[in-house]
Amino acid sequence: MMEYAPTQAELAARIGEIWTAPEDGKAIVKFAPPDLATVQGYCLEAVGHFAANDARWVSVIGADRDRGLIFVLNNFTLNGDAELMPLGHLGLLNRDARGLLCWWAFNVIGLRRITVRIRGRDQRLQEFARRLGLRHEGTQRKFYGPAEDCSLWGITHDEARLLLKREPAAAPAPSNAQVH
Repeated sequence: MMEYAPTQAELAARIGEIWTAPEDGKAIVKFAPPDLATVQGYCLEAVGHFAANDARWVSVIGADRDRGLIFVLNNFTLNGDAELMPLGHLGLLNRDARGLLCWWAFNVIGLRRITVRIRGRDQRLQEFARRLGLRHEGTQRKFYGPAEDCSLWGITHDEARLLLKREPAAAPAPSNAQVH
């Protein structure tokens, strides 16, 4: 466990002024809702087990307000690692959402690395981990039972900082003056 684990309300207060809805209006960031019981229900439904009672989360709500993505961090360790469980509409992951997750996890909570455990057969979640910038670190054999392995993914604070720095800017608009 971390030396001091801020509560969900304290995290919301610390980051609420910095991360707001992007200017393009594509997403709204919410910090406190839903409550722990609701998050634990989502975790049970999506990954088959509850989040720990010390879990922290942040929600990204789509502009249509019908879709959401919740990043849940739990199972904090003494060496600054936590397990990430992404829940909801994985298609909402964009540069802003990835930046929010990394900034929140590494700079507000103070983690050194994020780990994601994915069922070996879940290609959709493995692609999400790749898009998030995580690296495949190995396989935990029979982690989910005698017939199912776990794919282990991770990202460190330094890797996230480099990833966010080297993202390309938006492509320039095509020029009508080009000669073909």
